[in-house]
Amino acid sequence: MSSKLWVSGVLSAAVLLGGCSFGGTKKPAGITQYSPRVPIVSSVSGPRKSGQLIVDTSYTTPVLDNLRIAVRPRGNELEVYKGSRWANTPAEMLTTAVIQSLEQSQAFSAVGRSGAGLNPDYRLSLEIRNFEAIYDAAGMPVATVIVVGKLVRAGDEKQVQSREFTAAVPAASADVPAVVNGFAQALSRVGAEIAGWAGR
Repeated sequence: MSSKLWVSGVLSAAVLLGGCSFGGTKKPAGITQYSPRVPIVSSVSGPRKSGQLIVDTSYTTPVLDNLRIAVRPRGNELEVYKGSRWANTPAEMLTTAVIQSLEQSQAFSAVGRSGAGLNPDYRLSLEIRNFEAIYDAAGMPVATVIVVGKLVRAGDEKQVQSREFTAAVPAASADVPAVVNGFAQALSRVGAEIAGWAGR
């Protein structure tokens, strides 16, 4: 396992130097880039809201706001997979999954990101609290995504509802591609749950 990981100190350096090492569109040599194919599922049933919705995503910690694939092999140890990175940040992947699930459900007349030119009736704030591969007691990585969603009315900024969403998907193996597939399933579950909750 150690051959695939860099320690958390390197992760911190990567966050600080990300603009130099990983900025722009050119992929560094020796780096495998992963873009999970997230199955989009609609789960809205019964009465639905109407109007337009803006989706905003943020982080609890700046460590998550980068392209490194975070892994927690033991307890308090936070590391990253060596030679691997996301094609998009966790926030971008989550926002896309939620918007596509909401579009498929047709719960709102229009859904988009901030700056999309909408006149929103609601704002959905998504705070990513965990986006890591956490090793379980059996020594296998589990793709773990934890998000807190808050839905507010755009007119008076009054909170309508809030909830925490969690998806934990065991990877088929400890290999990075298997872990990425686990994240794809976790994003699919969380995206569908958030869309179903926000649209009702």
